[in-house]
Amino acid sequence: GNLQSFLQQQVGKKVSVQFLIGANSMVEQAGTLVGVGSNYIILRENNGELLVCHTDALKFVRVESL
Repeated sequence: GNLQSFLQQQVGKKVSVQFLIGANSMVEQAGTLVGVGSNYIILRENNGELLVCHTDALKFVRVESL
């Protein structure tokens, strides 16, 4: 399997994802995973807005356990 197939199995769950920006800066985003494409994920933030994230810089994914 690969990251995309793993993430597709997590759709509907709350996740926290971290992206590497530049050489050493990490940015974290959180929300409910609502979609997975070939090079992006879609999160629904707590305020209801959708956030599309490119996965090239994705380094860590934390999935909330139920």
